[in-house]
Amino acid sequence: MPTDIAPLTSPIDALCLIHNALRTEAERAEQTVEHLEVGSSFKAFQPVFYHWVLVLSTYVETEERVLPTLVPEAARAWETTAGTARQLLERLEALQTYLQTEIGKTIVIARTKRQLFGRVALARLLQENLLEDEETDLLPLLRTRLSEARQWDLLRLLFIDQDAEPQDTMVAWIAQDVTDLQRQTLVSLTTRLACAASTALFRAVSAP
Repeated sequence: MPTDIAPLTSPIDALCLIHNALRTEAERAEQTVEHLEVGSSFKAFQPVFYHWVLVLSTYVETEERVLPTLVPEAARAWETTAGTARQLLERLEALQTYLQTEIGKTIVIARTKRQLFGRVALARLLQENLLEDEETDLLPLLRTRLSEARQWDLLRLLFIDQDAEPQDTMVAWIAQDVTDLQRQTLVSLTTRLACAASTALFRAVSAP
C-alpha cells in the first residue's frame, strides 16, 4: 500500500514517488502469488509480474543513461547502486524464464506456488536494497551537489519521456496508487515539469 512521503525539501526528493510506486508493484506481485489457488493457473500473476518488470527496467535504464553522463558528480555513487540494479534485473530475468519455461502453462500446486513466492520475495528484497541504496547514498549527493535548476532538469528526464506518446506514461503509472497528499505533490510536480519540457521543446524547435 502507498505511504505518504515527507514534504519535499528539494526537487530531487520527488524520486521517492517513483520508489513508492515500485514498492507497491513488488508488493502487488507478492500478494498475487499468495492468493493463487491450488489447481488454478498462473495467468493471474503474469500481467502483474510483467508490468513490474517493465516499469522497473524503464526506471533503471533511464538512470543508467542519464546519471553518469549528465550528473558526473554522482558517477561514483551510481557505480555502487548500478551493481545492485544489475543484480535485481538479472534476478527478474531469471524469474521470467522460470515462469515461461517451467511453470507458466502448468496448474498451481503447493510446491510451485512456494517456489514462485520465494523467487518473487527475493526479487522484492533486492529491489528494496536498490531503493535504500539510492535513498541513503545517491539522493543526498544529488540534493547537495546539484542546483535546484539541475535537479529539475534531471527529474524532467526521469518523469517525462519526450520520445513516447503520451509523454507522461511514468506519471500516469505513479498516479495509479497514491495517497491524496502524494497526488497533490504529483500534480504540482508534473505541472512544473510539463512547462519545463514545453519550454525546452520550444527552444529546440526555435534554435537556428
